[in-house]
Amino acid sequence: MITYKNYVKYQTIDSRDDVDKWFDDNNSIYSNREDYIDAVNHLNDYKDKHKRNYGQSPNKKVYRNIYAHSLFVMIPHELHEFEIAKKFVTEYMIQIAGCYKKNNFLYCYKLCRQGKGLYADIIAFTRKVYKTPDEKKVTYNSDYWWNPITKRRSTEKDEKAILRHKKGELKIDKDGNPIVTKCYVAPIEKEIFKYQGFNIKSLTSWLRSLVSDVRLTLNRSTLMLLEKSKKYISHSKSHTLNKYDIARSRYKNKLIDQINNQLNILQEALILGKLTDGPAWYDKKGGFHTGWNDNIKSFHWLIFRIDMIVRKTNITWQKETGEKYFIYIGTKQNFANYRHELAKLKEYILYLIDKWWSTNICNVWIDTDDNYQIQMFF
Repeated sequence: MITYKNYVKYQTIDSRDDVDKWFDDNNSIYSNREDYIDAVNHLNDYKDKHKRNYGQSPNKKVYRNIYAHSLFVMIPHELHEFEIAKKFVTEYMIQIAGCYKKNNFLYCYKLCRQGKGLYADIIAFTRKVYKTPDEKKVTYNSDYWWNPITKRRSTEKDEKAILRHKKGELKIDKDGNPIVTKCYVAPIEKEIFKYQGFNIKSLTSWLRSLVSDVRLTLNRSTLMLLEKSKKYISHSKSHTLNKYDIARSRYKNKLIDQINNQLNILQEALILGKLTDGPAWYDKKGGFHTGWNDNIKSFHWLIFRIDMIVRKTNITWQKETGEKYFIYIGTKQNFANYRHELAKLKEYILYLIDKWWSTNICNVWIDTDDNYQIQMFF
């Protein structure tokens, strides 16, 4: 029985140093925008400038300055192929919040292996990053009182203080020009990773449930792709109007239909039984691949070989025992012999298919989701 266990570890990142540490390693980093380093710096700068500083008094409200959110997600086994794993992360973030479909809400991730598992180490931000900085003229946020004797800022209650600037008045530089500040991120965060009280389990439970949703979405597209990739033996066509040739062609096509039916069963077993995986490998760029195409490519080569065989007139094959078989499916024989030769051809083709299955799949039992076992044999 195949089971699916979803694992998601969620935690907040509460300092700029911890954000920098996440980016400071040798792992390849992927993101929904190319200039993610600049975006991270803008987000950190804004948080540094506007973070709240509470004292250590136990009577005061406990507050954490959250710089980013960390997600460590186990990727389902059938989605381990490099490009599909990246699609998983993209779809997973969109499932968390639709705003991650656009790159003005930043997330970055790494793909890393632990044992036999493949994990996505994700860092996400909940404040919008502007495509072009928002320019804003700086104003005084309160009345500015000045004591000319002490030469310090004072208050309205100070009898010797004078009002130099009113609240809302533009600040100007030494040349008399209005001071303009550039804001690269939105002042308001989007409430994405929120949970009430200390019940963080409700958030992590929801994040785990999204793994199943994404898995089903991607598996549907993967199954559709594999369905389109199925290959079969093409029918034999009679190039004459001779009734005997037409009859022979019908006999041969009946055999081809039987072979195609068997090939379809095996291709379904490879897909539904998760047997498309081959040995894992790394490409030159360090990207991880499970090699899921290996069995599919090999099986397609087998189909091509069978297709070439059924086009021949004289066929010779030899079993491991050394016994040789000769098959003739030409026109210089009666229909009884022709049907007999087609039976020998069917035996040969099923032998090739059985040999491929034994070599590549090793006659394993396939446990399906419905707890129904299938054993492939001929």
